[in-house]
Amino acid sequence: MCIAIFITFKELANHKNINFHFHAEHPAILAWFDKEKLEMVLNNIISNSFKYIGQGNEISVSVSRQITDKHPQGRACIKIKDNGIGIPKKHLGNIFDWFNGERIREQ
Repeated sequence: MCIAIFITFKELANHKNINFHFHAEHPAILAWFDKEKLEMVLNNIISNSFKYIGQGNEISVSVSRQITDKHPQGRACIKIKDNGIGIPKKHLGNIFDWFNGERIREQ
């Protein structure tokens, strides 16, 4: 599923001259999740990376399997990184509040 979302944004990356990378440690990771909600979250985060890239030029998506004491069977870990403008540290605790993005841009 992650690769399909990556492909969706690849043309935009080419158009904006942004290095857009995808890396998966394994060809497939079995996990239980709500496909529609995960697609919505990933699309939103990647879209925001493109929207707020500023002078940055790189976005990467990686998928791995993490095994911990709490999750000995492993769990999927999806990371999205960019070298854009970022979020000020004082706002990090509020990033999941509704409409918070507007308040951050206005301050």
